[in-house]
Amino acid sequence: MINNSKAQLLDRLSKGDVMHDWGAIIAMDRSQINRMLEQQYLASFNDLSFLLPFEASFSTDDTHEERVTLSNMVLGVPQVSFADAALSDSKLTLSMNILTGTYTTWVHLPGRPPQLRHSMNLREGMGYQLTMKVDLGVRTGSAEDHGKLLLDLSSASGFRCNLGKTLEAPIVIGEVLGKRIKDHPAYRKAFVIAALDFNDYEPLGIQRFNVLTQPHPNAAQAGEGAVVLFCQLRANSAPGSLPASGSGFPYLIPDDVSTQGVREYNATLLLAKHLTRFARSDSLTEAGSVPIVRRVQLPNAHRLSLDESHDPFDHVIFGNVQTSERTFTVEPLRTEVVAGESRSFTLKQNATAVSSAASAWAAAGLNLSGATGTITDKGTYTALPAKRFRQKEQVVVVSNRFQAAGMDQSRVAVVVEVAQPLAIAPRVAAWSKGMDPVDLVAQTSGGSVEWSLQGEALGTLDVINGTLAQFTPTAPEDSVPEIKLQTIRVTDTSTRAYAEATVVIIAYPADLTVSPAYVPSADAGVPIQFKVEGKDQKDVTWSYFGEGFIDEEGLFTPPEQAEGVVSVIMADINSRSSGYAIVELLQENVTPPTWRALNKFEMTVRGSAECYANGHQQIQVLITIETAEVGDEKLEIPLTPTELSTLKLYDNVSNAEVPFIDPGQEGMDPDSGLPWAINNLANRFRTQDGQQPGEHVQGEKATVRRVLYLQSAKPSAAVELYAKFTKDGGGEFDSRDKEGKVRISSKAPPTIALTDYTFARKRVWNGLGETIGDDEFSYRKESTDYWTLEYKRQGVLPALFATCRIEGQISAVRWESEQFAETYASYLGVAFNPKPYADTPAPENVTLSSWLQTMVEEKDVSFSKLRSVFEPGQVPAPGTLMISLNRVHDLPYWHDSMGDGGEEQAYRKHLDSALRFSLRDEDGNLHRVQIAFPAPTVPDNRNTLVLSTW
Repeated sequence: MINNSKAQLLDRLSKGDVMHDWGAIIAMDRSQINRMLEQQYLASFNDLSFLLPFEASFSTDDTHEERVTLSNMVLGVPQVSFADAALSDSKLTLSMNILTGTYTTWVHLPGRPPQLRHSMNLREGMGYQLTMKVDLGVRTGSAEDHGKLLLDLSSASGFRCNLGKTLEAPIVIGEVLGKRIKDHPAYRKAFVIAALDFNDYEPLGIQRFNVLTQPHPNAAQAGEGAVVLFCQLRANSAPGSLPASGSGFPYLIPDDVSTQGVREYNATLLLAKHLTRFARSDSLTEAGSVPIVRRVQLPNAHRLSLDESHDPFDHVIFGNVQTSERTFTVEPLRTEVVAGESRSFTLKQNATAVSSAASAWAAAGLNLSGATGTITDKGTYTALPAKRFRQKEQVVVVSNRFQAAGMDQSRVAVVVEVAQPLAIAPRVAAWSKGMDPVDLVAQTSGGSVEWSLQGEALGTLDVINGTLAQFTPTAPEDSVPEIKLQTIRVTDTSTRAYAEATVVIIAYPADLTVSPAYVPSADAGVPIQFKVEGKDQKDVTWSYFGEGFIDEEGLFTPPEQAEGVVSVIMADINSRSSGYAIVELLQENVTPPTWRALNKFEMTVRGSAECYANGHQQIQVLITIETAEVGDEKLEIPLTPTELSTLKLYDNVSNAEVPFIDPGQEGMDPDSGLPWAINNLANRFRTQDGQQPGEHVQGEKATVRRVLYLQSAKPSAAVELYAKFTKDGGGEFDSRDKEGKVRISSKAPPTIALTDYTFARKRVWNGLGETIGDDEFSYRKESTDYWTLEYKRQGVLPALFATCRIEGQISAVRWESEQFAETYASYLGVAFNPKPYADTPAPENVTLSSWLQTMVEEKDVSFSKLRSVFEPGQVPAPGTLMISLNRVHDLPYWHDSMGDGGEEQAYRKHLDSALRFSLRDEDGNLHRVQIAFPAPTVPDNRNTLVLSTW
């Protein structure tokens, strides 16, 4: 039985008492929130803002008896759960699976040398993850026209990681990983789930919103829930109140499923009953036509498609989050590839495959440049053979670069390469008398597995469930042999592929410290020197258990082709003291080479080195880094994405780091007080020398290139910048060592005079009446004039407008007189055609305010239809603002005293003022202009318009 069916929900909504004085309420369920988080996670690899792999070494308790080492830990897609959510706040539980990494634990008992407990190579399928509590937040900025629904890891708390086995360990490991996340700069740890556009001054435009999280009412669906946005609209004079847990606020997304068993709805919009007058009756049932829906912007151009309407009391529309024509993805988005195998990727637009002919495929190891497979121009990626893997699991970013909407764009997929199709963890464990049994977990592709002990059984193996087992060693009765090796095998029952782990059983504890105590990946045939700390090496006798060979000096040579997992090195002094080291053997692997020096670290400015200090115009700084050739084969190994993502710019005088602006912002916050900031991405504004945003820069062989975009909000004299980045594994490189520096400056925006604008009228339609001589008004009952605003930079050069924010009303009305019987009137509409840019299409018609439309519908009288369709051939040119002045003879007079006193009937309040606009030209400079009818005392004041600045 459906717990929260559509029928049940509509019955509850019919009782009213749901809106809590808000204008609109939007709900999206968990699956869509997670879908948007996945899109943001993938996008972070495009602009190099991803969370860096983790390295850490620490104790898990105050006794320091257990020590943990984490290596190359890569976190996966953030996903939320509503298990602990409550409608009283906006808290969620966030989890991030561990994609790859090595987890090593040590035991260091008092008076004893450290002993390896176990070492694990991690995969996502093993179920290890980092969890935390997070608050969803709403962020607005003065540089932007929207509010963001943000998941910011800066405020996360309650970190836990299920790697730890003791009571304290999960918390300690979680806090260490949490601190590493919080140490990232702000732009790397914030995920924008949705943005709500505030640039709509219509009655149903959003002016602010709040967010709560609501768990699903059915306890059987634990973890499910919805994010609920409470929106104050322009027609609301004040925000509403927020419902509390237990208040009876309904769960707004029905559980109905289709005949195929698929959930029918994942998003819902509620519109307050008294505001439906502002949504035209023919638009309420059209998908996405309610203005609120169009103002919700989702990652990668996903959209709310709400198309099933009901009016139980307030107006409710059910629907789904869907892709659009501007949604591009590389599929599969996330996948696993076994060494030597291939996987085909496809670029899709709105879920439909796109031809590879007009795109370019690339693949790069996240932090392993020398261990990346190959990809064809058709998108087929082939992983390296296992012998060339640097780690058992490694992350590769597959990308496709293409042209869309006249811009370079890129989408990525994340690939986890694995040396073997089957994995077991821990791969190596050490055990001595008194220790707990060894827990083992297998990761498979979904098939069933079987467990077995290889060779002599040195204990008992208990299968807990298919992929979990526990090995309990038998305590040795004799001290010789000092070491026994138990191999445990897990086998896929269908493919017969297998993986092995080794438990090192130690007969008696060590009292000598052997260095290194553990070698996680010994290259085949490459010698390793061991020694005993604090002892005369001449007194040491060396031996080994397993494969390989060690000489009298402690030089161990691993086998060329290992069959087992580990070898154990033993040091002995006079048969009284001993110590051990564990070497993890690589059966075929060889560590691929990596770059060690740079040939080039250059910085150059593309185009002008100066910009306007308007927070939006950019200076493009190109950084070119070429690594030195490696080895006798002159291998060309470029920087990894991880290394390139650590690139930072600094002031050469103060050495202060230049900050990055928040993700998703085109401009700097003018109140920041910062002279400079960096944007990862190009914006829509041209550079000082008139160039458009630069095209993507491609690296080749050992050379990588990256463009950073400098913006200024405060005039700045010439400043010299240099760059630094961090090499994987450590080591910082400075561009000044290769003479890499640039000089840039910013200047105050130009002073703009009213004479720099042209505001021209053009008659585009004549209705009833006639024109006599030059008089187009006196004898004409109906007409339409288009008034076009253009800006002439320096009085001569045209500068197109790129953006337009309406600062007040979108229409105005002026009657011939203020007589109640008056019908002769003029009304205004707006059309803005921005300078061409991605996702900014030309307007389809003249926009008329819903205040105006609803006022016209208020009285049951005959009136000619409001004119919103462009006159033939009269669409405004790109980069211009156009005002439509329409003169009519049959518009019934309205005064707000005719209404019931409510805000929703205060039409004149919203139609009597001037139209105000904040425009930015293509240079990013701000223009504040006002367009209005002349004063009522001016003769024929409804026939013309007056331009001014504000």
